[in-house]
Amino acid sequence: MDKPERPVSPFEKRTPAGSDTSEFDLARVLPKLLLIPDRARRFSISTREANRRFGMPLALLEALVTDGGPSRRRRDEVYFDRHDLFNVSLHLGVGSMARVAQRTWAAAFRNALLATSGHDLEYQATCPIPGHGQACSWTLALPGHASDDVRLHTDEGSLKYGVKVPACGELPPAPELIADLLEEVGSLELMRIPPSLQGDAAFITMTGMTDCLGAAALLADRARERGLRSRQSFGLMLAPPFANVHHWAEIEVDGVWVPFDPVMVNAMLRWRLVDPEYWHVGRSVGPLVARVADAYVPLVRHEGAEVPASLPMSRTAGH
Repeated sequence: MDKPERPVSPFEKRTPAGSDTSEFDLARVLPKLLLIPDRARRFSISTREANRRFGMPLALLEALVTDGGPSRRRRDEVYFDRHDLFNVSLHLGVGSMARVAQRTWAAAFRNALLATSGHDLEYQATCPIPGHGQACSWTLALPGHASDDVRLHTDEGSLKYGVKVPACGELPPAPELIADLLEEVGSLELMRIPPSLQGDAAFITMTGMTDCLGAAALLADRARERGLRSRQSFGLMLAPPFANVHHWAEIEVDGVWVPFDPVMVNAMLRWRLVDPEYWHVGRSVGPLVARVADAYVPLVRHEGAEVPASLPMSRTAGH
């Protein structure tokens, strides 16, 4: 009788023999991943896609499975959650996701020291229903326009709309009253959190992990508890050559709304991507950001429906 065929590992034919998985310090991130309940996950990224599209080494993916990391096996393939892969990439510094995120954030922090005269920003989008036979109707949520959307029409199948973003100017320092609060919130670990847990104060408190949305909500709430005027903000992180969406908190100091993001600042310090002589959790991120609204809003809508937008930008020239 023939022996039954042994199941083939999805890593076996593609991981070089003798690959050393000890180079990946999974102990730095795996305990954190295991604090996220599986009900919040979507195991939709195959081993093949994680390796080819996101640059995750096969040896690392195999080690993640072997060490009990979150994954699901279907047929001859192992699947991972996109947020887990981002967190592993970010905190171990491997794969394209870490490179893109850290490069973007580092660009924003560098730019903050140089952009003394503001930015030129362009909203770009493509008509999602080409050839529909009428002018395109667009609605834009812009920095500095509060709740007032900008509405316009174009005959072409694309949108290009320029915006001037002024420099934030001199901001008052953080009051002593919140110094310990900024340190406390800043001690949280920056992670990509699944949508169903974003902004969940109980989850943040229990795990010590948050994303930018949760950090903004927590800081604004805690500042309010101390009798300070505070608010959450959604808008743009100014990181030439492109702006990216971001969340942060703002606290009123001497009649001025001052943006703070101690979780992001501390993460950048831990990753040694910013100058510790200049940056600390009490320093405002005002030069990095441009406020659009209190909470998430679509930046571009076409005929009322949200569409993807590209946001190329540069520092205003001539100053």
